[in-house]
Amino acid sequence: MELTGFLSGAKEFISSILAVLIFLSSSFGIVNPPVEPFVPENIVEEVDNSPKMTLIDTGASAYVIVKGAAASPSENTAALKLRAYLQQISGVELPIVTDAAPAAEKEIIVGRTNREGAGYTVDRAALGDEGFIIKTVGAKLVIAGGEKRGTLYGVFDFLEKFLDCAWLSADTTIVPEKATVCIPAAIDEYETPAFMFRQPSLCKPETTFSADYALANKANGIAYSVESEELGGMLPYYMGHNAALIMPESVYFADHPEYYALNEDGVRTTENPCMSNPAVIKIFTDYAVDLVTNNPGLQCFQISLNDSGEYCRCDACEAIYAEEGGVTTGTLVRMLNAIADQVAAINPECKIITLAYACSVDATITPVRDNIIVYFCPISMCYAHPLETDTYDESVKLRKQFDDWSKICKNIFIFEYPVIYDMYPHPYPIWDAMQPNIQYYLKNGATGLYVDSNASCDANFLCMTSWLYAKLLWDPYEDMDALMSRFMRLYFGDGWQYIKEYTRMISVECNGKTIAGIQTHMKCFDLNQPGLMAMTKNQITYCDELWAKAKSLAKEDWQLNNLRSCEISWRSWKACHFYGEFSRFQAPSVWTASNQKLFEDLTSLGLTQFDPGNDYVTLEEFDKLDLKYLYPQYWTWRQLGKDMQGKADNLGDIIWGWITDIEI
Repeated sequence: MELTGFLSGAKEFISSILAVLIFLSSSFGIVNPPVEPFVPENIVEEVDNSPKMTLIDTGASAYVIVKGAAASPSENTAALKLRAYLQQISGVELPIVTDAAPAAEKEIIVGRTNREGAGYTVDRAALGDEGFIIKTVGAKLVIAGGEKRGTLYGVFDFLEKFLDCAWLSADTTIVPEKATVCIPAAIDEYETPAFMFRQPSLCKPETTFSADYALANKANGIAYSVESEELGGMLPYYMGHNAALIMPESVYFADHPEYYALNEDGVRTTENPCMSNPAVIKIFTDYAVDLVTNNPGLQCFQISLNDSGEYCRCDACEAIYAEEGGVTTGTLVRMLNAIADQVAAINPECKIITLAYACSVDATITPVRDNIIVYFCPISMCYAHPLETDTYDESVKLRKQFDDWSKICKNIFIFEYPVIYDMYPHPYPIWDAMQPNIQYYLKNGATGLYVDSNASCDANFLCMTSWLYAKLLWDPYEDMDALMSRFMRLYFGDGWQYIKEYTRMISVECNGKTIAGIQTHMKCFDLNQPGLMAMTKNQITYCDELWAKAKSLAKEDWQLNNLRSCEISWRSWKACHFYGEFSRFQAPSVWTASNQKLFEDLTSLGLTQFDPGNDYVTLEEFDKLDLKYLYPQYWTWRQLGKDMQGKADNLGDIIWGWITDIEI
């Protein structure tokens, strides 16, 4: 173990030195090979000559929408949504009738109706709550599926797949106008989800409050979007660090310090509980039993350790760790199993959610009860390379931990970390590894995935990444390149190929490279980690030109706004590393003006946080303190010094506070 640790540290040290050398050589132009200009591909759209069925013809239609007389609330919504979008597309409002009406030749059948059995059947047991079929039967079109969300998903899938609609973010929806609405005469689609729980949103304001976005992208876990029964409802399988809420130190610690973890110094600490203590087990059990008893129909609740790596080292806990193979998760799993048995006796459908994280990341020997969901949290893995094949030490370790959990746990969810937490706007090109990782999770037993982020605007392709997650969580084997191209073409407009080349550049050319035989890696922490965006001057100029060309081709203001928003990540990276217009090898008036413009833009575009819980200063504070002389990491009070907020009058006060460490 000592030799392994030494070698790992040596590799990290050498790669860090190499990264510094790359930075210096590229900054001074020592290593600066030319980059060929980008030439967009001449894409010729294929002509579809297959037989067609006309639903609406230049302002008229013989079709009616048929729903069941006893349609579920979400099926009623599906019929209404279909009519509304067909009207938006064509200007024609189709009538909605129930299946009590006599069957007609031209019908669009939505959901469960008495028309089933006449040319088609719907196997709802196989489709479950969310699967659906889209099928043509003679002159009829059938969209039907699971009565909770399946039919709704089918309607939106039909609109996207056959009528070219797209829901890319909360405020970017594509609904093309067509006087004549035609579809293929022969449609036979059958779809069910790969993952049971899907929360793909990185950028909450862009997705959270749009029901149609969540429905169109089949995201059943975006909070506040589709909670009502009419919208199919959401799956509330959310997690959290809540041991301190269940057993507050203000209530218990003074009188019962033995309820809390004994640390390595032999001192009781409130960072986590001692879960071998019978009194602690009773507190947690009573909490769970009361919650389930008083909330009939409760789908799930959380019991997880606090956000800490501290674990109890008392003799009783250590004995359980030893029995469980030396892993400190042992006491948690044993306690949860005992609680799960009592919960199952009250409500067999209710799930307990916990986190495989920090001191509870290792799987136990004891299997986990079937009514427990374990969120596996791969926080330290490399996101530049696929987890299944990556050689990075942390990825190798996490891969084994995940494999171990898959052997003892029926319900494994993934808590994904697809942003860099040191700086939300910083480029973080995960797209090469995203699909292989999702496929790996699926084939090793994962049934849900939650994407973690709270970014306030699309400063880093977050809407695209969210959209890609949504598509791949439904079908992990979709064509990734085609998905990215479709999103960019619709979201950015005519210059989309320039942006796709930029994403290729930062993903393939400049990320996770092998330098002097040492492969560099990209983690969700550490803004300046080796291997993350190692670029030469010519590559930087090349990327600047890609952005400029794409913006010049934007025909719509909203397309230009999407481009400007995503470009914030590129500009922020340059500002943090003193590249291009932010280089210190030019007059201060030039790079300070660039800093000023960057801050004004990120403020106007709605970016409020530098990293989690770390808000940017206001524009007035930025100007008052002359923060244009500092780089973006110092545009927040956490970095400037919270004790100086409201007290500092200028940059000199800030610097003096740093030097003296004394409040002003």
